[in-house]
Amino acid sequence: MDGFFGLGLFFAVISGITVVVPAVFILSIAFVYVRQQRGQPVDITTGVSAYAVILIGLGALLVTFGVAQMLTAIMAEIDGDYTYGVADFGFNDFPGAEDFEDEDVSDRQERDVATGMALFVAGALAVAGHVWLRGWLSGHARFDRGVEGAWDTLFALLIGLTAIFFVAAMLTDTFGRAIADNDTSATGRTIAQMIAVLGLWAVYAYRALGHTGLLVSNREGGPHGGKEI
Repeated sequence: MDGFFGLGLFFAVISGITVVVPAVFILSIAFVYVRQQRGQPVDITTGVSAYAVILIGLGALLVTFGVAQMLTAIMAEIDGDYTYGVADFGFNDFPGAEDFEDEDVSDRQERDVATGMALFVAGALAVAGHVWLRGWLSGHARFDRGVEGAWDTLFALLIGLTAIFFVAAMLTDTFGRAIADNDTSATGRTIAQMIAVLGLWAVYAYRALGHTGLLVSNREGGPHGGKEI
């Protein structure tokens, strides 16, 4: 999990401080302001609906992390060095140099599979529980579709920005191996991460488009199903 969370966590922290937190704050204020100007309520229903859709999104993010880990293990079946990189610390002439040797590829695969399954199951449970909550609210005409539309659009934007970052990282690793002969690049891992993140982005981009009314497959009777936006 070192490659994914090392790179991913750094990007998440930087983007959260400089972009995501201010953007969420500003958009939240704007959303509440517009709702109130239209005479539409912002109450506990709005809050619970926001909680449900945000936790569904975070659960989906955990599932994505898990899929990325398991895809990495699959990529290693094709070529372990291409997936994990080959470490060369230049310490071979010093005592204790063996401490810096790479782990066996099979050990790293097993760790990635175990970590991936744990993240996938945890994320799937979070998604399932909050999808149930969303359905229960909808069944009682208490679910706020306006909140869901705002969150899906914002999350699609954030995941899209993250996907661009992973595409750039994948190209950097690929060109590093092809042009600079850098065999320490974990290119297979980066490709697995990119595929997983692009999949999540595709789901939320589709959902965001559904709220615009451009897609006929909206399951709740059009873009304004449920509670009035």
